[in-house]
Amino acid sequence: KMHFNLNRNSTVEEIVLARKNPSKVEFDEIRDRVGFLLRRAHQVVRASLENDPKNKLGLTATQHSVLTIIDTQDDIDQIGIARLLDLDRTTTGLAIKNLQKNGLVTRERDPKDRRSLLIKITPKAKRQMPGIQEWALGAHIRNVSKLTKQEQKTLRQLLKKIAD
Repeated sequence: KMHFNLNRNSTVEEIVLARKNPSKVEFDEIRDRVGFLLRRAHQVVRASLENDPKNKLGLTATQHSVLTIIDTQDDIDQIGIARLLDLDRTTTGLAIKNLQKNGLVTRERDPKDRRSLLIKITPKAKRQMPGIQEWALGAHIRNVSKLTKQEQKTLRQLLKKIAD
């Protein structure tokens, strides 16, 4: 039998190994798992962005990312946007459809490949991009304001390590 000195900083693995019945999961253990914490953090960050009163256009986090890519890339199609953002084509297509419905992007035939549709930002969206980016940056700053600069850097490094 293994003996562990468990405390608040014990890892999930240490807690599981210390239990008499390792297959029985306690609720607090689930809440301490990386996947749970990542999902919860994502919910908080997304809600902070999408529910911000400065979100005048009612953009979702995904729509913001897609619109930003379209604004910064010339001659890009739905597949290219999906690749750059690591999104599936369906999610990307839905975001583009909603952006188009709101008059923020258009779909135009690619003159080099008539089968492909290029996604272009509209003049209306182009005029609003400074305010859109200010809104998104403000939400980002609020989300990380609880962390020191070093903690922010460490968090980004650790998340990149998990994501890659």
